[in-house]
Amino acid sequence: MNVSLKFRNATFQDRDEIVEMLKEIDEKFCPPLSSREIGIVERVDRVLKKESSEYILCEVDGRMAGIVGYDIHEGWAYINLLAVRPQYSGRGIGRSLLKTAEKRLEERGVKRVKVCTWSTNEKAIMLYKSLGYYVEDILVGHRGEGIDTLIFVKAL
Repeated sequence: MNVSLKFRNATFQDRDEIVEMLKEIDEKFCPPLSSREIGIVERVDRVLKKESSEYILCEVDGRMAGIVGYDIHEGWAYINLLAVRPQYSGRGIGRSLLKTAEKRLEERGVKRVKVCTWSTNEKAIMLYKSLGYYVEDILVGHRGEGIDTLIFVKAL
């Protein structure tokens, strides 16, 4: 099945759909986004309102299939979110979103990108390594008993 992917910057008009998607997949995160210090709505609002933050959406047939978000700092950026709806998993959307974000960040003068995930998220770990990210630091037990946070970095 050949599906056309559309990438675009999110606007505040996309807020409710982004929140809806993150609520749908909340339990896939470790810990779930809803149980973190900053909840889903606050997280989305923070990115949409800050000039140095952005979401890029991937749409399939007009429906949001995935999202990547980042915060830009002086010379580097942090990927604060990468998520794909389960029904679109395995189609390369996460990879395409991450590569799109890297390209836009590089165009804005960013030299280094960081992203983190939990140690049991094998798909994300494989994705980051395949795109040239390497583990810069490990926060042991940070996400719970036996679940570490892996901090990846990549030079652009």
